[in-house]
Amino acid sequence: MNRVAKNNGSDPLVKDDYSNMFARAGGGQPATLPGGLPLLAPPYNVLTAYDMNKGEIAWQVPNGAATPQNIKDVFAKLGLNDVPPTGIPSQSGLMVTKTMLFGTEGSGGRPLLHAYDKKTGEHIAEVTMPATSSGVPMTYMYQNRQFVVLAVGGQPAGQLVAFALPVPGGAGRGATWWSQRALLMRTTAARRPPHTPGPVSS
Repeated sequence: MNRVAKNNGSDPLVKDDYSNMFARAGGGQPATLPGGLPLLAPPYNVLTAYDMNKGEIAWQVPNGAATPQNIKDVFAKLGLNDVPPTGIPSQSGLMVTKTMLFGTEGSGGRPLLHAYDKKTGEHIAEVTMPATSSGVPMTYMYQNRQFVVLAVGGQPAGQLVAFALPVPGGAGRGATWWSQRALLMRTTAARRPPHTPGPVSS
């Protein structure tokens, strides 16, 4: 993802009116078109998968499978109601398992954890987190259950949050991760029992 912003004079060596130098670390104001749309055309951020055997792009999908609310508002004012997802313009934290790709929207996105089909990029499900992520997802096995763990922000302090499918034998038995859109269980690090990390099964 690349952005440009108006020259704010903070770097005397840059003489251009607009540069990506001023879109970093919150510097400057992002350049926009009349009406408020970003200067660059969508998608504003994509997830890209490569076929390493062929050296080709296997698929690309908009980050978060959504459009930022401020962009939706601009589209609505223009009478554009059927615009495909533009992607959330933030850096995702990603983790790949045997069949799935898990992704957050980063500190600049919404507090959501997404699951995508690793082969096709299809957006399968999303769950709400207590705050935006501050790191990449991790995974471990405990008592034959697979957990996905994330560090998230918050006040007065951040926390670790773990997600898992319901206990085997209950709803969702036999389902692979997220495939049945099962209600996920959330536990915090304070409630998480001690465990010995094991191999990833999903």
